Amino acid sequence: ARAFAESIVSAGAFTMAPAAGGALEYLAAGSVDVRGLINMSDVLPGRLPNPVSPDAGFNSRVGPILVNGSDQGAASHSRVLLHGADAEPVRLIALAGDVTGPANAQDGASTLGIFPKPALIVAGRDVRNVWLLNQNLRDDDVTIVRAGRDVVFDPLRDARTGEQKDNDGRIQIGGPGRLEVIA
Repeated sequence: ARAFAESIVSAGAFTMAPAAGGALEYLAAGSVDVRGLINMSDVLPGRLPNPVSPDAGFNSRVGPILVNGSDQGAASHSRVLLHGADAEPVRLIALAGDVTGPANAQDGASTLGIFPKPALIVAGRDVRNVWLLNQNLRDDDVTIVRAGRDVVFDPLRDARTGEQKDNDGRIQIGGPGRLEVIA
């Protein structure tokens, strides 16, 4: 999605079907506000039902495979990384505003994205509550989180007592390469 004069709001969670050249770009002049999990699945496409190999229980079985293929074991993943030849990172760019992940004052940050390839997250102002689970694939891969001001995980308070709670939001990268957090 592109908003050359405004902001982008991604209103709910969704899972992208696996594709070797799968791309995700939110490019905004203002802010990028993600209000639900974005899961870019890297499940072996052949494990999913299709017209040649239908599955009557598709709805009950496909969700767990797409959302967390690692729970399904090696049989759900190809031996060659699905995005291994894909040099394009996931891009969440807010030129003059914030990149904000899903959060609430009671439960804290929720996962913004599960991405099986490098990501470029850039905000002209703040990167807020961006809980990221990411995978670099090659030694020269770089996942970048860059803020013009701050990278922030908002503090949490218990609704009854007002006592501060732990915020378990995080940026977690698997695989080779590097993570650069710049603020």
